[in-house]
Amino acid sequence: MADMQEYKCLSCGGGLEFNSAVQKMKCPFCDTEFEMSALKAYDEETKTAGASDMKWDVQSSGEWGAGELDGMSVYGCQSCGGEIVGDATTAATKCPYCDNPVVMKGQFSGALKPDYVIPFKLDKKAAENALSNHFKGKKLLPRVFSSQHHIEEIQGLYVPFWLFDTDADATVRYKALKKKKWSDDKFNYVETSSYSVLRQGTLGFTKVPVDGSTKMPDALMESVEPYDYKDVKEFQSAYLAGYVADKYDVDAEASIARANERVTKSVESSFKKTVTGYDSVTPEHTAVSLKGGKVSYALLPLWLLNTNWNSEKFVFAMNGQTGKIVGNLPMDKSAFWKYFMMWFCGGAVGAVVLQILYGLIANGSVSLTVPGIVGAAVIGLLLSFFVTSGMKGQLKTVGMQARADSYEKANSLKMRTNRDTFLFTKVEKTPKPQASTASASATDTSTATAKPATKPATPVKPPAQVAKPGARPGQTPSQKK
Repeated sequence: MADMQEYKCLSCGGGLEFNSAVQKMKCPFCDTEFEMSALKAYDEETKTAGASDMKWDVQSSGEWGAGELDGMSVYGCQSCGGEIVGDATTAATKCPYCDNPVVMKGQFSGALKPDYVIPFKLDKKAAENALSNHFKGKKLLPRVFSSQHHIEEIQGLYVPFWLFDTDADATVRYKALKKKKWSDDKFNYVETSSYSVLRQGTLGFTKVPVDGSTKMPDALMESVEPYDYKDVKEFQSAYLAGYVADKYDVDAEASIARANERVTKSVESSFKKTVTGYDSVTPEHTAVSLKGGKVSYALLPLWLLNTNWNSEKFVFAMNGQTGKIVGNLPMDKSAFWKYFMMWFCGGAVGAVVLQILYGLIANGSVSLTVPGIVGAAVIGLLLSFFVTSGMKGQLKTVGMQARADSYEKANSLKMRTNRDTFLFTKVEKTPKPQASTASASATDTSTATAKPATKPATPVKPPAQVAKPGARPGQTPSQKK
């Protein structure tokens, strides 16, 4: 039977729990509060107290077979006598029979004892409210999900993390481009100037967390970041009373690769901010050396909420310190297509209306062409794609964090080399569209093949007729009698 320690109320004898609201140990039966310093002294006393020697000679009716006990531990509750069954990584739990909080001290002996803990600041009710708010404003979430999902379990859990402190001395080389554009009557030109940009300097990091438990998905654990280390405390087992805690089953050595990856990406990003005046900047080579690297072991607070809907399990996690909640949600496919078509029609119709207005203003007439209609449809498709993609993104809040920006030491970025070296310039030219040129050529050709217009000949007046004597005015000679 494993050594166990319970925290009893000195007033009524009930089991004490850590109350996140008052940041003290509190009795749930008589509401008596205890300072952590008092519990620390109590904890020290229990370490020095002699163990009871009450042995029983128990005759077993059978023995466990080979391998049956692998990965399993059985503990007994000193309050009610019930048995607690857990796996090899369970560090603290509650008795399933009397619900009395207990701490299994044997799990934290020696190298397994954490260095730090961040106590819970938010309680179970806050986790329930956060989950309800998590559903709001998501138009692609099935309407019945909020009312029909069933919360199977809400559990306060201390998750084991390895915390990495270091100063990174880095050299990063970037490929940087500047672009210049212009045109003439026949071509469009793009001039691209390439530069090699070198940055060398240091950047400090404090307590970059890496999940030390295989039970918890890494993406879920990184999604609830960041933690605020202003509340970090030296570890005391009293903080665990009333919560479940796991010890690590991924050691520090196995976590180094993930810490290095996040630190490297943060160095590249922070150094990149010093590279200005370019159209694009891409890292080509990064070399990072760590100085004063230190690894510590900590327990960080998490509320884990398991729900069930349509025979499918959904897991949500809330940071027990900051209240940030994450968890992927189901999507209503009919709602997706409804919004997709709504934005497509709205975008396409809007583009057509703009074309009509432009024609009326510019030419005083309505002129819709096939390319114009196709262009309007493309605009509608692009608009609906971007809007619905954003809506889908609201349902997916779980993902790995590429960098460790939140854990950079304030004002620790120190640059010692800032060198930008010009490499070469490349000019590309592309012909302009020929539609307008072809039209103009056709007009010129028709004019050239037409016969030149002839100037009308000046009419020649007939010679004036002179009236003979005896003729009346206006009478021709033939009319003379």
